Amino acid sequence: MTALTATDVARLAPALEIALRYVTKRKNANGSARWYWQRKGHKTVRLPESRADRERIAGELNATADAAEGFTPQLPKGKEKRRRRHWRPPIMRPAGFIYAVQMGEGGPIKIGFSESAETLPKRLRSLQTGCPHPIRVLATMPGRVPDERDAHQALAAHRLKGEWFSPAPEVLAFVTDMARRSHG
Repeated sequence: MTALTATDVARLAPALEIALRYVTKRKNANGSARWYWQRKGHKTVRLPESRADRERIAGELNATADAAEGFTPQLPKGKEKRRRRHWRPPIMRPAGFIYAVQMGEGGPIKIGFSESAETLPKRLRSLQTGCPHPIRVLATMPGRVPDERDAHQALAAHRLKGEWFSPAPEVLAFVTDMARRSHG
């Protein structure tokens, strides 16, 4: 492996641009780029054109603002935009119910997840609202989101769209097994 020269680094710099929190790039009236650090509750600061200076100053501004707000970033760089509001690792996700419902008699089967027995009827009402056929519950069993995902992957050959599957023998066997497991 060869080391990168200064020329290589300069050539690759646009592709290696580091995504900094609260740094935005704007174009002015004549089309040239200007960089700003903008964070809610703080004064907007124009950053220098030099990438090294821009990164250094933005890092200092972020550290100062984080310290003032008592905030410590938890995600690695580049993940800020994808952060979910209530994300939890799979082990800590709440257990709930995996359910199988069918649209009409012999219609498609939906395999979904509900966080609790109390939210399941509400979920079914919302499904029924957009469905011209009666929706009936075929089976429920305790489970987690990863269990639902595994079921979807196992039945992927019969997927119609999203969480809806054709009533193929394999899907019906899965639903029967679900019902058997939930009743002991």
